[in-house]
Amino acid sequence: MNEKDSLKIKKLVKENIFCSDFKSLDKNNLIEFDRNHKIAVLYGPNGTGKTSLTKVFSRDDRTEYEVIYNGDKFTHENQNIFHIICDQNGRNIIQGNETDFLVGDNIKKEFELKEKLDNNFSDFFNDLNKILKNDYSLKKVTSNIFGYFEDEVLKSFLKDIVNQKSKGQNLKYEDILKYITENKTNGEKQEFDSEKMDFVINNLDGESSLINTILDLQKKFDSVVPQNILKIEENTTAVEVLNRFNYITDCIVCETHNIDIENLKNKKVQSSKEIFEHMDEESKKLIENVLRKLIDKDPFMVRKILYNILSDVDLQSLDKLTDEIKDYINMYTVEVKNSFIQSALDKELQEIFDEYKNVISEQLELVAEDMLFIQNIISESIDKELKVEKNQDNKITILMENEQLLNKDRSELHLSNGEQNFISLTFELLKAKNTDKEFIMIDDPISSFDSIFKNKIAYALIRFLEYKNQIILSHNVDLIRLLEHQKKDVFNLYLLNNTEGEVNGIIPVGQEEKEILLSIPKLLEVLQTKIFNDVEDEDAFLISLVPFLRGYSQIVLDNESKNKLTQLMHGYNTEKVNITDIYSRLINPTKVFSKTVEISAQDIISFNVTSAKILKDNNNYKMLNRALYHTLNYLYLRLNVEKDLVDLYGINTKKYDMLSSIIFKAFSSKQVTENIKHRAFFASKKTLLNEFNHFDGNLSIFYPALDITDKALEKERVAIISYLEKLKIDALVKS
Repeated sequence: MNEKDSLKIKKLVKENIFCSDFKSLDKNNLIEFDRNHKIAVLYGPNGTGKTSLTKVFSRDDRTEYEVIYNGDKFTHENQNIFHIICDQNGRNIIQGNETDFLVGDNIKKEFELKEKLDNNFSDFFNDLNKILKNDYSLKKVTSNIFGYFEDEVLKSFLKDIVNQKSKGQNLKYEDILKYITENKTNGEKQEFDSEKMDFVINNLDGESSLINTILDLQKKFDSVVPQNILKIEENTTAVEVLNRFNYITDCIVCETHNIDIENLKNKKVQSSKEIFEHMDEESKKLIENVLRKLIDKDPFMVRKILYNILSDVDLQSLDKLTDEIKDYINMYTVEVKNSFIQSALDKELQEIFDEYKNVISEQLELVAEDMLFIQNIISESIDKELKVEKNQDNKITILMENEQLLNKDRSELHLSNGEQNFISLTFELLKAKNTDKEFIMIDDPISSFDSIFKNKIAYALIRFLEYKNQIILSHNVDLIRLLEHQKKDVFNLYLLNNTEGEVNGIIPVGQEEKEILLSIPKLLEVLQTKIFNDVEDEDAFLISLVPFLRGYSQIVLDNESKNKLTQLMHGYNTEKVNITDIYSRLINPTKVFSKTVEISAQDIISFNVTSAKILKDNNNYKMLNRALYHTLNYLYLRLNVEKDLVDLYGINTKKYDMLSSIIFKAFSSKQVTENIKHRAFFASKKTLLNEFNHFDGNLSIFYPALDITDKALEKERVAIISYLEKLKIDALVKS
């Protein structure tokens, strides 16, 4: 690992998810890592394409990417350098083998050897199956050829290998290797005539095979009259000649004229029939098979030997023939045996097996961190026993409550949804720890978890993956805080932006801005002195800070400031408030603004938020500027909705003072379809859902203000203002 790593993203494509800038990203595209900053957090609101980013680097269909890693180019078409952990919706099953999750002095080697052993034996079975089929005509377990094998052990091996269901899988490795050790030869080859061997191989299978028929000749010959056999052969040949030359009437041998071909054929056929009538049925069938099958190559000269036997009544030549064929059958079985042994030797099965047996004989050892992670982080968090052990087949297994954990659907694990999400993510982190990929990309790791689970996930990211380059995608400020609290200054922060017409890409957030995101004192320090050189519009700046100032005044027990600011946070109020004075009192008593900003909620409602510029274009606080702009819009929209609904529906604000109660009072009748529609519209808007406690309770100036894209914010603003205008028009028409 280099002292400093850099990842430059040049191209991201997934349908129309990423805007045009990402097709050729030439700026805001660099993610940097070093020894102290192994984590890069890409912060992006929902809708910016965080999950789509993981799908791109997972190489989903219709995705493309191009990145430069330390000077080398990588694309979706070449080497993959990303290990992806999807969000909880993509983690339904803990998939993988135990070796994906566990690393020890011998575990990984054991799994590698077992996998190699299984693969080599599988190749051995497959290759031998092809050899037996193509070279030796051993195609099925019911083959008659197996009857010629005297080696019962070899025969059982071969039968299981040619069996299309088992294909060798029923055989034990130890038995095969023991047989090979006991039957290895010095490598001398048998001497034989290849044509004769081919004849035996091609004519050996089947109970009625030519080889079987020839071997049966000697057994049956005594019951067959030799002259009759010769006569039948002569008649058969004569009929073949007559059929071939049926267009002439003169004999082609003796020059006899005007031959009646059909009559002569009938006589020959009748003659054969008469001979057969005087033979027993078994002899007839035997002769018929010999004459029918012995057509092509005849390297053993069976036809000639048969003729000599019939002419001279010399049965010794038949004895010699059958003895030679039996010798070739024996040589055939030896050739099969040699092929079996040589195929196994070629796969180095014994060497791999010996090494594997040596490894599994050693004690199971796990890396300390793996066991710590499994037992202390996962097991204790879900209050269920997790353990790693070897089963009776020496296979390492991960068990939960004594049941297999891996590759099971989460519904089978008897866990709550939170536990299911937690255990699936933590095992994904365990797998990521052991990957050889250059980058771990994690989508939304703490969503839906409670505080305990969140803290443990943050711990695992920092401590357990401390040597891995991590890219964490999130819209959760809590995650950023948790990472910082677990270990100071452990991550670099980036803002992911993906909106047509804006500054897009992976925008680095400076160290100072990261600090004000995490620390109220740091934020106050910026607001006290450093921010003023960057302020473009003092009115917009102070209005955007109203919610934060109200929350802060409550924390410091300045009730006077809190009550005044409350007047600016309800659209039905008309009182003027001097924000400049309150800012000076709460934040910086020495700051002198260029003017006094004294406004009411009505002034904010009339404020031109669409063209508001809070900080200068070249400001040092890009993320803060965006948060303030969003907060300004949140406040503007809330006040507009409150004012218009109160005015249109005559709502008593002393009784219904909060936005949610105003909405439901304005459209209270459940019987009116239009009211249901109106309630659903306002209650579904992201900019209206967040009550004041978001600013009062955690004093985050960034959240939820950042939890929406600029594009989505503009869309909501247009939709809400248009809806209000329509309500006003409808009210005028009805009146």
